[in-house]
Amino acid sequence: MIVSFAVNATGSSSVGAERPRHDFRPTPPEPTQALINHYRPILQGKKFHEASCGDGAICKVLDANGLQFIATDLIERGHGDDLFAPKGYGNLHGVDFLKIRADNYPCGELSTIMNPPFSHWKEFVYKCHELEMPFIAMFAKQQVWNAGRKSGRLQLWHDHPPKAIHPLTWRVDFDGRGRPTMDCCWVIWGKEVAFSNEPFERG
Repeated sequence: MIVSFAVNATGSSSVGAERPRHDFRPTPPEPTQALINHYRPILQGKKFHEASCGDGAICKVLDANGLQFIATDLIERGHGDDLFAPKGYGNLHGVDFLKIRADNYPCGELSTIMNPPFSHWKEFVYKCHELEMPFIAMFAKQQVWNAGRKSGRLQLWHDHPPKAIHPLTWRVDFDGRGRPTMDCCWVIWGKEVAFSNEPFERG
């Protein structure tokens, strides 16, 4: 079920030349389902904010599992240059999650399950903690902590040590061409989360 609230948002993002435009890689359903299968008792009754909803890839799995959420993104996706085509997924577009003010947000009330742009992965994690999200699940490449000092992600580890990291036992096929090359994982924070490095099987 989708619920909504008002939020101020502005800004833009920058990406490297070798990345997909806006770092947009829709998440196939299997990783999200595997996460939900593992954490279902913790997730029940929580409300979620998917702040990089893209085309709704993660939110559609949340919805299929009866979880409440709002869906926002900085970029509206789905209609390209055709103004008469269906608009993109989500409650609000043009929402720069990284510029949301804590005094204009229901801090402590919303959790997240998200695959943010990897170029801003660290910043999204910091923002989730600033907004006091009780459960944070961030999708990432398994080498997310590589070059951690240079990227600042090592400092993130010290500031907010994850409670669990779950490597996937399969490579994720982001482009649907049947030749997946990327090893991925879920990185989890939350008081109710048990310490774990258990691999996830395909959901």
